Amino acid sequence: ETSIQWYQSNLLKPACVGSAISFDEIAGDAVSWTWSSSDPVDIRYAPDNLSKSPTISGIEDGDIITVTVEDANTCTNSDNVTIDTDPAPDDSFSLSDETSCSGEMVEIIMSSSEVGISYQLRDDSNDSPVGATENGTGSPISFFVSPTSSIQYNILASNILSDCSSELIDKSIITVLPLPTVSFNLLSDVCSSTPAFDLNQGGPVGGIYTGKGITSSPEFDPAIAGAGKHILTYTYTGGNGCSDFARTTINVNEPKVQILHGTPNNPISFSETNIATTAAAPE
Repeated sequence: ETSIQWYQSNLLKPACVGSAISFDEIAGDAVSWTWSSSDPVDIRYAPDNLSKSPTISGIEDGDIITVTVEDANTCTNSDNVTIDTDPAPDDSFSLSDETSCSGEMVEIIMSSSEVGISYQLRDDSNDSPVGATENGTGSPISFFVSPTSSIQYNILASNILSDCSSELIDKSIITVLPLPTVSFNLLSDVCSSTPAFDLNQGGPVGGIYTGKGITSSPEFDPAIAGAGKHILTYTYTGGNGCSDFARTTINVNEPKVQILHGTPNNPISFSETNIATTAAAPE
């Protein structure tokens, strides 16, 4: 008598299409073994088809695997098992390629999906997972990333019930464009009475100033800004369409005013120390 035991993770669990399956002849009387398949074209044995416990790959659904054994008395017998496989997820869906600025959120669109299949976006350089898995809906699904440098992604599709998986053939290539280097030099304090003036402390030239007191970039009006410290922003867009910004503060001073009440017998006299001066616009 002879019997075959075959397994992959769990005994007699349906195998995944294209996966390798480990077999073992377990009757215990045999001294030699010969393994064969009803469809030998794509079958591969490791280490070979003459070992007691080979690993066989290239098996398809419905293939019959047979082992013929011989004992010490040269008696022979055989046993077989019919392979039941779960289908691998469809790996033909396409992925969008995108161009973005560094750090910008990008949507990767998968052309379609299968219900019962989960999809994991991965860094193609090392297959490390990126974000959470998405379950198939039968329609296109999206993945969102914010890369800071150009990168290629792949997607692993896995059957939720059987764990059979396949990597999509198509890859998503994200081309990341660099941000411009933007600066905004420090601004000197001004008085609220200082006339409106143009800012020129931002670079590269050609950007936009925004913030309280900016009437029309690059003009800043201290009177409109009012007394206190204000944050101003300089935003510049480079030739590749990517933008970045820099910020600085400007302090608007407003002299305090106090009315002194005099009497005919106690007149008020003014000296230079009573007269407020006006600060100039920053250069």
